[in-house]
Amino acid sequence: MLYSDMFFNAIALVHSNMVKEDAKGGYVVRTGSYTGNAQRYAEGLNTLLIDGPKLAEMNMEVLQNERNPVCKLDPVNN
Repeated sequence: MLYSDMFFNAIALVHSNMVKEDAKGGYVVRTGSYTGNAQRYAEGLNTLLIDGPKLAEMNMEVLQNERNPVCKLDPVNN
């Protein structure tokens, strides 16, 4: 299996489960980026691809809107 095939498999698996569960949409999240082919493949499947930069942006939005964070990450004292 090629490295890039892994992303197609993840998208196909999510889409398969969407069909089985009669879901209107789905998403695949990864810390890296997606190839153009993976993006084109997902477009027609109502599957949102969330890459690393988008995931970080979403996380920052939540943190900025959170008045009292649930926990503080402190790798030195954990």
